[in-house]
Amino acid sequence: MAFNSRYDMYEKLIVQVICDKEIGTAFYVAPDLLLTAWHTVESFKNDGNNVVKAVGGDLKFVVDKIYVNADVAVLKVQEKTSEEYLPLLSHHIRIGESCITFGYPDTAKLKGLRVNGNIKQKVLDSTADYNLQTDDTGDSLNYSGMSGAPVFQGDNVVGVVIEQIGNSLNFVSVQKLNDIQEEGYLPIDTEQGVTTVPASIARDVEASQPNFEVIQALDERLAERSSKWVLLYGSPGCGKTTLTAYFESEYENLEVLGRFFFKVPNDTLSRAERCSQGFFVNWLETIYANRTGGELVKSSFEDKRNGIAGWLRVISRVLLNEGKSGVIFLDGLDELSTENGNRIDDILSLIPDTLPDNISIVLSCITKEILPASVIRRIAADDYIEVTPLNMAACESFIQENSGEWPKPYTFIQAVAVKTEGHPLYMNYLCRYISETFDETTKECELNDWLISLPTISGDIRSYYEAVWKKADPKGVVFEVLALLSQTRGPIEEEHLIGMMKSPNPFEFKSFTKEFLHLLKEKDSDVYEIYHSSFRLFITGNLSTIISYTNDQIAAYCDAHKEQIYSIENHLHHVVNGSDVRKGLSMCNQNWADQCAINDVSPDLIMHDIKECLSLAVDNNLPIEVVRLMLLAQRIEMRCDSIMVDNAKEVADIKILMGKPAVALKYLVRDNSLLIGIDTAISYLRCLFEFGYEDEAYTLSCAIEAAIRKEINENIGKKSSPYVFALKGQLMVEGIMAGYEDPAHLPRYLNFLNRLIEGKDEEVIKMKSMIREMILAYQISIELRSGKKIDIGQYLKKYEIDWNEEFFMFFIKVIALYDYTDTGLHAIGHNEAFNDCLRQVEEAMLSHTFKFCEDELKVLPSVLIDKKIRTDIVQMILKDYGPNPGSFVFRKDNGVDVDADSLNHFYQESLYLAYLNEELNCPALNRNYHSDNISWARYIEALVARTAYVNGVLYRKRAVGEDYQGVYAAVKEIIDSMDFSFEQRVRWKRSYLLPEELIPFVYDKLAEIYKEFFVDKLNDFMVHLQNRMSDQLSLYREGYCAILIRLTVIFAPSEQTRRIALYLADEAVKYIEYAVQNRSERCGYLLQICREYALMGENDKATVVYHEVIRSSMGPEWYKEAQLEFINRFKSLDVAFDKKQIAHLAAIFEEASGEMTFQRYIRQQKNTFVATIAKTSSLKDAIAYYKFETLPAADRIVKNAEEWKVDMPKVGEGYELGCNHLIEASAICQLLDECKEVSPYIRYSISELFWDNWDKMHNDYQYAELHSDIFTVLGENKVQEVLLPRMAEYFVDKYNHDGKGDYLNELERLQIPTAILNELEGKLEELGYKWERASKNRKKYVIEEERIGKLSDLPTSQAVLEKCRKDIVSPLGSYWYSLSKIISPLIRKTDFSFNELFEVVTGHYDINVRPSAEQFEKFNWFVGKLEETDKDEQMIHLLIWFFLHPDRTISSRAFESICWLVKYDERVIDCLIDEVVSPSEIGLATQASAVLLEMAKDNPDRVLAHTKMKDNETQLLHIPLFSVSRNLYEMAKIFAEECGYADLLNELKSVIPESLPDRGEVWIDFEDKMFVEHKIDKLNNLNVTGKDFATQYLDEVHAMTKNGSIKMLIRSGVYVQRSFYLDYSPKGSYSRIMENLFDRILYSKVDNARASHVYYTINDF
Repeated sequence: MAFNSRYDMYEKLIVQVICDKEIGTAFYVAPDLLLTAWHTVESFKNDGNNVVKAVGGDLKFVVDKIYVNADVAVLKVQEKTSEEYLPLLSHHIRIGESCITFGYPDTAKLKGLRVNGNIKQKVLDSTADYNLQTDDTGDSLNYSGMSGAPVFQGDNVVGVVIEQIGNSLNFVSVQKLNDIQEEGYLPIDTEQGVTTVPASIARDVEASQPNFEVIQALDERLAERSSKWVLLYGSPGCGKTTLTAYFESEYENLEVLGRFFFKVPNDTLSRAERCSQGFFVNWLETIYANRTGGELVKSSFEDKRNGIAGWLRVISRVLLNEGKSGVIFLDGLDELSTENGNRIDDILSLIPDTLPDNISIVLSCITKEILPASVIRRIAADDYIEVTPLNMAACESFIQENSGEWPKPYTFIQAVAVKTEGHPLYMNYLCRYISETFDETTKECELNDWLISLPTISGDIRSYYEAVWKKADPKGVVFEVLALLSQTRGPIEEEHLIGMMKSPNPFEFKSFTKEFLHLLKEKDSDVYEIYHSSFRLFITGNLSTIISYTNDQIAAYCDAHKEQIYSIENHLHHVVNGSDVRKGLSMCNQNWADQCAINDVSPDLIMHDIKECLSLAVDNNLPIEVVRLMLLAQRIEMRCDSIMVDNAKEVADIKILMGKPAVALKYLVRDNSLLIGIDTAISYLRCLFEFGYEDEAYTLSCAIEAAIRKEINENIGKKSSPYVFALKGQLMVEGIMAGYEDPAHLPRYLNFLNRLIEGKDEEVIKMKSMIREMILAYQISIELRSGKKIDIGQYLKKYEIDWNEEFFMFFIKVIALYDYTDTGLHAIGHNEAFNDCLRQVEEAMLSHTFKFCEDELKVLPSVLIDKKIRTDIVQMILKDYGPNPGSFVFRKDNGVDVDADSLNHFYQESLYLAYLNEELNCPALNRNYHSDNISWARYIEALVARTAYVNGVLYRKRAVGEDYQGVYAAVKEIIDSMDFSFEQRVRWKRSYLLPEELIPFVYDKLAEIYKEFFVDKLNDFMVHLQNRMSDQLSLYREGYCAILIRLTVIFAPSEQTRRIALYLADEAVKYIEYAVQNRSERCGYLLQICREYALMGENDKATVVYHEVIRSSMGPEWYKEAQLEFINRFKSLDVAFDKKQIAHLAAIFEEASGEMTFQRYIRQQKNTFVATIAKTSSLKDAIAYYKFETLPAADRIVKNAEEWKVDMPKVGEGYELGCNHLIEASAICQLLDECKEVSPYIRYSISELFWDNWDKMHNDYQYAELHSDIFTVLGENKVQEVLLPRMAEYFVDKYNHDGKGDYLNELERLQIPTAILNELEGKLEELGYKWERASKNRKKYVIEEERIGKLSDLPTSQAVLEKCRKDIVSPLGSYWYSLSKIISPLIRKTDFSFNELFEVVTGHYDINVRPSAEQFEKFNWFVGKLEETDKDEQMIHLLIWFFLHPDRTISSRAFESICWLVKYDERVIDCLIDEVVSPSEIGLATQASAVLLEMAKDNPDRVLAHTKMKDNETQLLHIPLFSVSRNLYEMAKIFAEECGYADLLNELKSVIPESLPDRGEVWIDFEDKMFVEHKIDKLNNLNVTGKDFATQYLDEVHAMTKNGSIKMLIRSGVYVQRSFYLDYSPKGSYSRIMENLFDRILYSKVDNARASHVYYTINDF
């Protein structure tokens, strides 16, 4: 049971306030002062009804102070003061932070309401400045009584509620109140910022001699506030780092905001990681957070980078308010300028060019020559400060203190000082050498000889290096060792360093490197690292010819020792910097990145190495490698910045459980600052200690100590919550239990608190007592946890007291704290010591009489109800408490979310009643889970009530020792009654996703009951689950996943139920991998299960699942994912795809089209993909793809709708509708725009199908551009003569039917001749539409891709890569977006390989989208690139295909468009004849012949001419379909009458004679004429059926019935109607197949007299 006494205590200090008719909330901020909302007491009158409803009775108040701008008032209580009050904290609130508020919204009751929520946003243009999104309030009730309520973060009040907005609360922050109040009137505390220096540098600074002259010069320069950028420069080792670390201004208004060191001796981070952009940005973010408490939210590197300028502005404003300026130091920029390139600009470009007036940046490096020109321009001439040598006195002092603890002649010290020339690094080297080489036995002559041998460096440390270098034996190993150390990243152990040598020899290593040790490592250390970067640069300069081979040597070592951490982190780096760069680049791949992730390599280091490889790929002119590496970077950034950040706690838990505490620590602590709350951190600390991870526990304890120390120091002498002092005590308790803290420190700390918290009044005494009580209760609970039994009687004797309510409640807190701490990663259950303590508490209840207050009675049953304690004791408490479940309320006021507090209250109170009242009847169950709102809610209420009842009875019977097996029948009835179907669940009205939270709640409780009481009956529970798993337990995916995961969590800790937990976890993994495609959701679920596997010791399973998380963690993202648009970039390139390539791309889109990402964005890309296919493959493939995605074959429609079973309550009723997978209006428009060589008349006629569409907002500009292009091709005269009259008519009759759309404005923005627009305006006016033109004198509207154009002008891919280096290596946006901007210019270069590019791009999507083999199989019909000369004809055939479109509007438009088109293109007739002779779809022959008939009526000569062409007439005469022959017959009559051509008619008279005898009727069973019975009845009435008809009809129908075709066709029709959102049943495949069957049976069996009647009967015209 969670123990939350501090908020219970605080709520006593929050009261209801009444002023006249207004009711609100107020809270104590001083003994006699309360804070509330001003509007609540605005009507205050001295003689009015002004009452504070306090616990001890009503109190009168007066308004003491008003802050109108904050809507806050201070009330003074006249009759009684409070000993306690709430602490106010001026805190820079962060978006997303959790908060708690408490107030009195119910005006009829004095009972308050606690509300939980998160900071949603800042509020502008309002008195309030923040919005609190609550979990507990809604907009359907009046919560005005909450006005004046305090908003808590932790122990402090940070705001005051002033209004409700919908389901959220607006509040005024204490920070705002602090800004406007009179100084000191209200006791408001403020936060402070901190800066740190790495420990190794701090040690050097402590032992160094500061250069006060330079410090003073810098201080004065910064104090002038005119210098934004300052450069500290000087020779290597002159003391720049020391000065950076030491600097503190003498001016009170100048503050050091932060110090960043690119080089840290003995660093725990690799040099690459410390010098990475990600690490630097995180450091800036830490400064921002520490100094401002700014609005931090989880964000990617890109978002953080974009936020830096804003961070600096916020810091500036904070400083300005305090009258201060700030300075940021960046030391050691030389580390970024290496033999492999200069990365200084990569880092400094992250800082905006323009800094706030009161913020300065101090850079430190050897010389300005290494700085980019853009940085040099920022530094004024007098802002260069040289770090000059130290004076001799300072040198002598330093040498005396740092050259060893043996007596040295002062003359020797002075001589050494002279030799150093005041150069700090040289002096440091000499001191280290003296300390390591000489001692008191050294003769003075030896010292003098050594002094004589020292070189004069003249301020250049390289002179010393040259002197030492000459002493090296060229035949020894020293040069090899130095070369190795110059290339290793970070400190390296001696064993590994020796192992890297070609011929490892420890003895030779020791002897030959002795002279260099003072340059390489600390004394008595086995870890080597070049002390100063200047020496590393000296080595690489002297050994430049072998450096690449040195990296080969290290790479070979890494390859032979793959499991070593150094190898995992650095192998790639050494290969890529070796002699074979391309080999290294090829190693930088997905497998390498995954292995790094699996081995917990820092994300910053991974990204650094990818960027290094990108830079080398640019250097070596490898454009394909650049593309591949940029896409790799895109995937890894998604993994690191999104998935792992969002699930940091789960990852930390997994790493601890898998034995990787150091990795877990990265998710808990950054730079000795906690990333989690102090109380959560203490829980982790206890866990680390109990698992034996002492080093990590110590690191975490230091961070906790720092956080607590900060809290305490900031609140010394102030009224603040005692909780922070208690946390300090808890930390000490954990240290004592772990054995690293002296037990005597705890009583000393408690005594210290007596001095720290001054005052002897009752309030202070009570606070001290409370702190002591919280600490001691925690200590005893932890001692119990360790197995130490306690004797409560000894405490009574020690304090010379008897049992009383306060003492009893203290041990109730101990019990509650034991349960609270026994959760998480290391639960041990109730041990013998705990049970012994519980027994003593039980005995006290039996032997003493207690009278508990209301608040205590709330706590007692919650702690004791589930314990093995005498029933009569608990019943006595419950009787005094008086449980009252009230009505079953599970909705919040917004109606769509579960009210968890109300649900838990109902359950708990019902449980109490069942425990208390043995006569209470068992609540009845019901199965009224119907679709109305009331029945399903009552059904769930019955489940909850019965489960709570059973739970209470079981607790009671167990406590009394009574057999409870008889209760099982009532439990079994619950699971038996949970038998609603998925189909029933989806019909529950107004249920939203409420059942997906309520039903898991019931399963949770049932699982706990089975685990505690009926382990032997668990098979019943599992059978119930297994029987319903095929239907997801009849819940949507969210509920099903929640149940599987939560039941796993419940069953995992117990050995008895672990087998079941493993089964459920396995099932969850299988389901999630199949059903959850959203990458963020999928990874979150899998990490939870991974944690449980690890908790159960199933490390192999945990590893497998974690690897799946790694594979699933690279995108695509869910919302507004536009990454797949990169595929359509191929459309702008002159490339050709073969059939496998185009199928591959289609498969990627198909896989991404489900629930993986935001569907609308994928559909938009698929629309464009139609045009991409036309450009890169063939028009034939494009049209086929369009048809396949819009209206595929019936079997494919059925498979689409029924195959993916997720959230499918009934076959075919899942997420996948079946067809209509494109936004047709967009897809057709883009296809027409791409096919510029197609006749403009054809393009326009097809455009009419969707020019008027449901999404004009997104499509109007596309159609305007398409029509503009058609105008250009046709020419002005033809447009005005032919097109504009048609367009005007369409616009008025169809497009403007709803008065929506912006087509005309879009058209006017384009480069269209004014004469055309004027003519269109006139045509529209003739039809009664007035076009309000924007301007008759339009300006040119031209969109040009200037940057792409400029890049295209560059001569080679190398030039493009160099020009775009920064956008390639460190793009401002995402990597894929940057790549999309440079790919077009790159691919046009002669040295660019398209085929390699295709493999790289598809490889990227194969990794993150992961298309299945089935998706590839779907598109095996593509043909690939073709030379097509019939594109016009293909497009006409596409237009004819639209005759069969399910949407009648589209099919009728297709008919109208083709009848218009034939006037300008007679090929339409040929295409129609082709469709009659060889129809592309069943039913299209009839439709095409019907259109030919209509055309023949208008222009018989033209149709006849085409009919007589080639062998058309012969082929038409031999089509064995009645409807076609009937239409040809009607055409033939027209030809005979109008053209005098009777040959066709004479031929057709044998097919349709003038008369035939009646054939009689047929009797066919109803099931054999499904959906066509009315047609058969009419045909019977026409006497054209007969026995032959029945025989042929039944043979085919029975065959289709047998093979399932009929059911499949009918189902496909249902799915088509649903997919196109039609309110009528369209003529689908089944209808057309049956019409075709009638046509074939009745061919040549119907006479002319009945032909038309039969025709319209068959075709439903």
